[in-house]
Amino acid sequence: MTDPYRDFLCAAFRSDCAEVRTALQRDTWNWETLIRTASNEALLPGLHNQFKSLDLLNELPLDIADFLLAVETANRERNEAITAELKAAVAHLNRIGIEPVLLKGLAYLTTGVYEDPAHRFLMDIDILVPEEQREVAAEALIQNGWVADHLDPFRNFRHHAPPLRRPSSVWIDIHHSLGIGACERVLPARGVIERSVAVNLDGLRVRVPAKEDLLTHLIMHSQIQHPYHQRIWPPVRAMADLLHLSRRFGPDLNWGSVANRFSAAGKYGVFALHLLQVQDSLSLAPQLCVTLNPFLQFCRYRRRALQNHPTLRYLDPFYMFPMALAHRLRRLRKMLKTRKGAQCLLSQILAPENYLHLWTDLVQGRGR
Repeated sequence: MTDPYRDFLCAAFRSDCAEVRTALQRDTWNWETLIRTASNEALLPGLHNQFKSLDLLNELPLDIADFLLAVETANRERNEAITAELKAAVAHLNRIGIEPVLLKGLAYLTTGVYEDPAHRFLMDIDILVPEEQREVAAEALIQNGWVADHLDPFRNFRHHAPPLRRPSSVWIDIHHSLGIGACERVLPARGVIERSVAVNLDGLRVRVPAKEDLLTHLIMHSQIQHPYHQRIWPPVRAMADLLHLSRRFGPDLNWGSVANRFSAAGKYGVFALHLLQVQDSLSLAPQLCVTLNPFLQFCRYRRRALQNHPTLRYLDPFYMFPMALAHRLRRLRKMLKTRKGAQCLLSQILAPENYLHLWTDLVQGRGR
């Protein structure tokens, strides 16, 4: 069966007042479980606003309402600090002629996808630069106090440079690509940079992706870049981001061009099934008719069966193999194409932590 608290978050973010009120009136309702679920989904900062928009704040226990407001306030201060860190990094990059493209959360806040930045939790700072500028950009920040993470043995085989951080701040990922494998076919980084729009950030020069690129990257990152590309439970935050993007750009958003990108890369099914799942979960209404052939219809029924009976995933090789091995095989191919990749592979074959991570994926279903 599905998680009732995850279902509650979906109801809250699709503004289903009746379902939210009914859930709150249950004798078995547990606020601690909801808060933990919302925190795990990175949605806790926006929960106070959702209750407010549904006119349900007065129906919450006073201590819960105060707590959620405090979380929103703390997240506003945190996002302000992250933005200040971004500006500090961009200032150094601008001096050497680099205008980074903002990705994901910071791009959403800069383009007004979220009316109040406090409602969106930011994990880190993601920026995109041309591949030939990646090392120069990283070196510029290292020379000015940022320290690179050299603990990841696969750091040279990812789609971004080793993360950089100053003490007491968040990581900065300097991307030269938006993913490996099919991601490079769906959304080539060079095209994103060429279509990006210049933005003045308090006197600094940054760029933001075109709206269709924002949407494509969001779906691609959630459904392909992550370990299991046909998740039976996509992150609610990723679905909420998609809903906010749709509301922000409305009829100006060209859904057809996004669908065509996935089709051209042989990934239309990933796009279509995810879009239908967001429609079911958050009542998204895109200006696009999703068509499913018999195979994709079967995939949709299968996904629903796995949602209703999650233990079935352990008996489904088409679930377990992609979740546990597919992303590792993509990294393996990238390693073997890279200088010193084979040497790194040999050094990692006997590393126990790699097999522990594989076991965790299998047992806990991390890809979901």
